[in-house]
Amino acid sequence: MTEEQTKTLKESQESLKPLEELLKGKRFFGGESTIGYLDIVIGWIAFLCPAYEELLGVTYVNPNSMHLLHAWCQEYTNVPLLKEGLPPREKLLPYLKVIREKLMSSSSTFP
Repeated sequence: MTEEQTKTLKESQESLKPLEELLKGKRFFGGESTIGYLDIVIGWIAFLCPAYEELLGVTYVNPNSMHLLHAWCQEYTNVPLLKEGLPPREKLLPYLKVIREKLMSSSSTFP
């Protein structure tokens, strides 16, 4: 990983810390048993971050330093109604890989 990539990863992790604070004492952002608006708005984090972590070999939501957010990701993606609407992981990873490759190749064409 380059120095710039390491810096970007740390900035990404820092930007997630306020979410960790908001989860103190709660299972979901909406409360102990209720999914709220914020859960829905940032639900992509729970689903896409683990996929990108696997694809890129990095950790965005570290279970040691962001244990509440990590637990929320697990809880949120296991809510039955949400879980049935998510695309299968075996289809998501190849799709994300193609998108990443396109982005990487297009960024190299710009000065």
